[in-house]
Amino acid sequence: MKKKKEIQEMQVKRIEPLSWWIGMKTPLQLMLYGQNLKGCTVHTSRKGVRIKKVHTADSPNYLFVDIEIATTTQAGICTFELRKDSQIIRFEYLLERRYAGSSNRKSFSPADLIYLVLPDRFANGEPSNDSSVFTKEKANRREPFGRHGGDLQGVINHLDYIADLGVTTLWLTPPQLDDEAKQSYHGYSCADYYHIDPRFGDNELYRQLVAEAHWRDVKVIMDAVPNHCGTAHWWMEDLPFKDWIHCPPEFIRSNYRLVAIVDPNGAEVDRKETVEGWFDTAMPDMAIENPYVRQYFLQLYIWWIEWADLDGLRVDTFPYNDKTGIAEWAPKVF
Repeated sequence: MKKKKEIQEMQVKRIEPLSWWIGMKTPLQLMLYGQNLKGCTVHTSRKGVRIKKVHTADSPNYLFVDIEIATTTQAGICTFELRKDSQIIRFEYLLERRYAGSSNRKSFSPADLIYLVLPDRFANGEPSNDSSVFTKEKANRREPFGRHGGDLQGVINHLDYIADLGVTTLWLTPPQLDDEAKQSYHGYSCADYYHIDPRFGDNELYRQLVAEAHWRDVKVIMDAVPNHCGTAHWWMEDLPFKDWIHCPPEFIRSNYRLVAIVDPNGAEVDRKETVEGWFDTAMPDMAIENPYVRQYFLQLYIWWIEWADLDGLRVDTFPYNDKTGIAEWAPKVF
C-alpha cells in the first residue's frame, strides 16, 4: 500500500516591505518569510496587480515575489493567496497613493547645516521606555558603552533648541532596532530594519518627529546601513541564501585598508578582506552583490523615505560595500 504523503504546514510570519505605493518607479519584490514556503504559487484577484514571478531561495522558508502594480490601481488592501498541495493561506497587503509632490523632494545639499544626534545620548523624553521586555540590553547609565535612556521623544522635545541653532537638517544615527546584548546604543547593528527600537519609541513616533522637524523648516535624513546588519537580526538564524552575507569558514574582521579598493597595485587579499570582512564581531557583512540583497536594501530605504517623508539618506561605511553592487544600488535609491 502506497504511503500517504505527509503535508507540511505553511505559514507566513513576515512580509517586507511592510507596505507599498501606487505609481512608484521602483519595482516591488515582496520578501515572504515563514515556514515551508518553497513550492508555493502566489495569486491575487486584485485588479491592476499582477504576479510577475515567484523566486525560491536556498532556505525553504522564503519566497521572493515580483509584483507589478498598474498606475490605475485603486489604493487599499490587496489580498494575496499562497497555494501548495491542499493548503491555501492568505495575507493582506496595503497599497497606498503617494502624496502630491512626493517624487520631487529637494533633499539636502552642501548649503545645509547638518546636526548629528545619537538618540540614546541626546535627551530622555520618555523614561518608561529606557528598558524593554522585548530587547536584551537594559538601561544602565553607569556603563559607558551601555544604554543611557535617550529617545525620539527627547529629540522632539528639543527641536526648538535645534532650530534656534540655525540647523537646517537633522541626522539621527540609525533609530531601528539594535538588539545586541551589549553596546547596542549606537544602532548600527540592526536586528530589524523596518521597526524603530522600542527603547526609542515606535514607527509612528519617528514619523511624528519628521513632521515636527518639517514644521520648523528642519529636514531629516536617515542613517542608511547597507554594508552590515547585527548578529541579532532575525534572519541570521535562517538566511534566505547562502550568499546573503559574507560568511567565511571562520570570522574575519575587515582590515579597513580602504586604499586597497582604489589602488590598482593593491593586493587582492587586502581588497577582499576590506570589503568582505565583518566590520565588527557583531556586524555580519551583507553581500550587496547578491541581487536579492540589493533589492531588499533599495526598497527598504525608499520605503522609509516615502513612509516617514524623509529628506534623504546618509550612507554608513559606504566604501566597505562591494563596489559593483553599491554602484548599482546608489543611483536607484537616490
